[in-house]
Amino acid sequence: MTMIRAFRRSAAAPRLLAVPTLMLNGATDVTVLGGLGQSEAAYDTIPDSTPKLLYVLSTLGHFDWGTPTAGFNAVGRYVLAWEKTFLEGDERYRPFLLQEGPLASTWESNLDEPQDGTGRGIFGSTR
Repeated sequence: MTMIRAFRRSAAAPRLLAVPTLMLNGATDVTVLGGLGQSEAAYDTIPDSTPKLLYVLSTLGHFDWGTPTAGFNAVGRYVLAWEKTFLEGDERYRPFLLQEGPLASTWESNLDEPQDGTGRGIFGSTR
């Protein structure tokens, strides 16, 4: 209960967040920021000006994380793509982040394909 109260007291803090944020959660996890819509509420407090992605996997719970192969390799795929895109600046990995992952019970993102200045995405799509 103390942890929940601490989160509520600090709920304004994410509104100041400017660091790109990847949230991976399991829908069957009923702990703090697990299933039951808790992750969505935290995601919504992060400003839209901050790159963010919420991926809740429908079949995973609290103890199902820890390897890149969790969620049919989805955890490794999205974490690697996120790190390459936002830590190393390698835009070749961004397309992986634009596709909804397998077993997603919730998928929310404000990421867009970068444009080349002509209205065409650098990966081939048009706006």
